[in-house]
Amino acid sequence: HLLVDKCQIPSDSGGRGHLPPFEDEIRAAQLKSAGVPPHFIKKMGTGPWRPMPTENPWVLLYGPTGCGKTHLAVEMIVGRAGARFVAWNDVVEQRRRHIMATRTFEDPLEHIKNLRGILVVDDLGAEFVTDVSKEAADLLISARYNNEAPTILTSNLTLKQLASVYGDRLGSRIAGSARIIELAEKSDR
Repeated sequence: HLLVDKCQIPSDSGGRGHLPPFEDEIRAAQLKSAGVPPHFIKKMGTGPWRPMPTENPWVLLYGPTGCGKTHLAVEMIVGRAGARFVAWNDVVEQRRRHIMATRTFEDPLEHIKNLRGILVVDDLGAEFVTDVSKEAADLLISARYNNEAPTILTSNLTLKQLASVYGDRLGSRIAGSARIIELAEKSDR
């Protein structure tokens, strides 16, 4: 895996420099429609942004709390039509409610499992791990792996820890598909 300092990940300004204000508004609207929390949209600034690596359809960003994993994941979807951002805790809670309500509303996994655009799954492993969250992780990772759908995962856990929590199959699929990036720098937020 790759150990990087946030500042060492290459950015792609593409010679654009700073964008005109209307392009900032378009970018903010795109990120909002992708489900990115307003806090991260405000922190995006005007670029340049680091793109998703092209050699892998998946990325695992891991490191300590506050090191910039979520921010980097959001940077990777700037300007990417069809991208979606989900907080793993929210997905697990919605899935639990779906199961407890005898499935009277749509399973929250159905849309994100089959999404063709880039999916950001933020804070995998941060939830109180239960059978529901383990099953949800397995269903989501397996579906996206089988569909070769681009996926960005953020976690405080290493790949080995994720495999320990969710099972070797999940760990193997991530290891076989993802560019694994450890963010070593802790922020001062």
